[in-house]
Amino acid sequence: MTTLIALLPLLLVLGLLASGRASALVAGLAGLSATLIAAFIIVIEARGGGALAPLFLRETAAGLWLSWHVIAIIAAGMFFHRCLQARDGVAGVGGALDANARRLWSVCFLLAPFAEAVTGFGVGYIIALAALRRLGLGGLSALLLGLYSQSLVPWGALATGTTVGATLAGLTPNQLGLSSALLQVPIHILYLAFYWRLARQAGIAVSLAQKVDDAVWTALLLGLALGLGLNAKYAMAWFIVCLAAYLIATPQRRTSV
Repeated sequence: MTTLIALLPLLLVLGLLASGRASALVAGLAGLSATLIAAFIIVIEARGGGALAPLFLRETAAGLWLSWHVIAIIAAGMFFHRCLQARDGVAGVGGALDANARRLWSVCFLLAPFAEAVTGFGVGYIIALAALRRLGLGGLSALLLGLYSQSLVPWGALATGTTVGATLAGLTPNQLGLSSALLQVPIHILYLAFYWRLARQAGIAVSLAQKVDDAVWTALLLGLALGLGLNAKYAMAWFIVCLAAYLIATPQRRTSV
């Protein structure tokens, strides 16, 4: 019974969003209200009414501290996005680019994951779509390719989710982070194969030589990430690897994406 009561707020939010009759804000507020009611019921049954006040004071303070980290990261990400928009508005900067396989790989496997890692919460997806539009891509192809911004989601938002998840699971952030890094190897093999298919559907030809090049750079990035002990504690290593790889791979295009 306790489990069912705890699940009701989540089911309420999902139901409101699925109905299409409530905005995300309304659904979120409804979920918050239902969560408070469910928490009151569960706490009273387990500890009695006297435990409510100290429990909610303690948990409210902890929640505010945790939410501040999320809000700060989102705000910084949106500021980064605004800076990119301002840069695109400068005369002679940020215009349309010729789409080619090397540039598309750089967007999907370097720029987009980097943007999500330093911002998180989907902001990297917005930045990826902006970069894809500059390549002349739109529609379903851009929407799907933009999802590569989530390919390293365990380190999104500076690994905040991984850190919180590890705490809830009773693991150290290093343990969960390193395990997630190991899983990225087989997953990225599938990511790369699917990427070539999406590129072809988007009208960008990827030659055999370019596929070999893509595979080598992807393997190099993953190998360096694992060699550096990439986990929640060392998430910044991925940013350095991505930036260095981009500057080395495309020296003549450092300001083009």
